[in-house]
Amino acid sequence: MPIVQSVVRKCRLFRLPRPRIPKSARSAAEAPAVQQSGGSRRIGSAVLGILAAAVLLFVGSAVSAQELELETASDLLRRVSQEYGGFEDYTASIVMTTENGRMEGMFSHRKPSDMLIDFTDPEDQFILSDGEYLRIYVPRLNTTLTQRLQQQTDAAPAGFATEEGLSLLRRNYSVAFQSQPEFTNVNGSDAPGEAVGPDTDVVHLLFDTSRPRDGFRQLVLAIDEDYRIRRIVGTTEDYESVQIDFMDVEPNQGLSDSRFEYESPPDASTYEDFLFDAD
Repeated sequence: MPIVQSVVRKCRLFRLPRPRIPKSARSAAEAPAVQQSGGSRRIGSAVLGILAAAVLLFVGSAVSAQELELETASDLLRRVSQEYGGFEDYTASIVMTTENGRMEGMFSHRKPSDMLIDFTDPEDQFILSDGEYLRIYVPRLNTTLTQRLQQQTDAAPAGFATEEGLSLLRRNYSVAFQSQPEFTNVNGSDAPGEAVGPDTDVVHLLFDTSRPRDGFRQLVLAIDEDYRIRRIVGTTEDYESVQIDFMDVEPNQGLSDSRFEYESPPDASTYEDFLFDAD
């Protein structure tokens, strides 16, 4: 997967505009377009990604959302927002999956807007933001991309699995149960996305919009019995699929400032304001 396209996909995932990649970086990193019948296309165009495995369907009678005193999809979304509203910080193992491959790492978030993805695959790559600046280090190119953000609430790459991200979903998308308001296996044969990680009982919420924004036309959130997001499956503006799995969520650990103090190598090339002019 060409690394610059990977950066483009990361930015879409975190609700950021398409990057302005310098020509020098493009020529150094981009591979030729893949040829298909009828012309050429870009290699990829979603956001990071991976995984595979497949598992059994949920055995036994499904638990309905009504049994949890959730009458509507909006009720469930409200409970999820309350759960994340109680997180001063949290960490989770994260896996991102697209048709182009896999990326894995540790996700850390701290209110109001500190966010870090410390990747183990690809090793040493990271995405870091404090709500004012976004920094992406790409070890394959020994390159750091930095961006001064214009609006903390609109542009900060905190992702949808935060109180802030859920608020954005409530504002910009309609919400409904994807099928029946019942718990089913997140890795079941009828579940959205690929089988990733342990089997978990979830209810699926469908977020739809007639005016694509934030990089996605549609999103499906798999919500577990603790009102936490287990999986996000998104359809991008280019009709490509992006899957994000969250596992081993650990809230309120008292994450320190040092958790979000990552430095790229001093000899790394740097490109500033690669997404948009900040002035």
